Amino acid sequence: MTVIDLRTMRESSPPPFSVICLGNFDGIHIGHQALVRSAIEKKAKLAETFPKIASGVCFFKAPPSDYSPGGKIPRLMTFQQKLSFFSQLGLDFAFVIDFEALRNVSPESYVKNTLKDLFHCVFAVCGFNFRYGKNAAGTADDLIRFMDGSAAVVAPVCVNDQPVSSSTIRQAIDSGAAEHAAALLGRPYCIEAEVLHGKALGRTLGLPTVNQVFPEDVAIPKHGIYITKTYIHGIAHPSVSNVGIRPSVDDGPQINCETHILDFDLDIYGETIKVDFLSRLRDEIRFDDLNALRAQVQSDIERTKAYYKEA
Repeated sequence: MTVIDLRTMRESSPPPFSVICLGNFDGIHIGHQALVRSAIEKKAKLAETFPKIASGVCFFKAPPSDYSPGGKIPRLMTFQQKLSFFSQLGLDFAFVIDFEALRNVSPESYVKNTLKDLFHCVFAVCGFNFRYGKNAAGTADDLIRFMDGSAAVVAPVCVNDQPVSSSTIRQAIDSGAAEHAAALLGRPYCIEAEVLHGKALGRTLGLPTVNQVFPEDVAIPKHGIYITKTYIHGIAHPSVSNVGIRPSVDDGPQINCETHILDFDLDIYGETIKVDFLSRLRDEIRFDDLNALRAQVQSDIERTKAYYKEA
């Protein structure tokens, strides 16, 4: 088990007292953010009673689904993205647990030995559907009981009368519904990865692009062309991106995110940039010649400019 100080991003000792929000937190969507806000608010109320109390989040580094017979479920963010976003939300610590170490621990032992004794938890916050312990036998009500009442259950956050969930967000991403995914996440879904060398075809066409490969195990948007926003050194740039295998030039198995950044032509190879998916324009299609490809890409760029002008 690892404790990470989110203010320094370094491993640390547990604080003397903590308020901890519990869950898997894949994507840290708007429902998860409600848990975080609740924990931070509770920390402020308990500050006089518990000196140097800190707020934190407890989760498995590799989710339990990785160990299920059905295999891995695509993730909505990498581990490092998760830590960074928790820090941005204002939490002090991340308590990261190895699933294998606790998969056979009873719910009561988990609360006593891990939350209370190891992480010094004096108050816990969880979602309405939180399950934990061996065979996921522990419920939110059990958590309140084992914490002697020092716990709270946050009600579901709904969009269009439906509770927000990571599985719903994955479905939206898989179907290309970028706007719906953003509404559930509270921000656009993104790829954050190194810029790699490609075949320089975009530059040959007069439309230079940057190429990225999706991190391992993350959800990949439905193949196609997207209006995007690209962040370079923290500065946002309008852009248009192709997610897929580039059938007109490659037609291989490697799925790429190839992005043309409007009015930008600097060398950023080797740098890590973030590309937000804002809206899907069309399917990825094969063109018979490069002139037809160039014309279509130019059309995509014009539609992207119109989108940003209207926005």
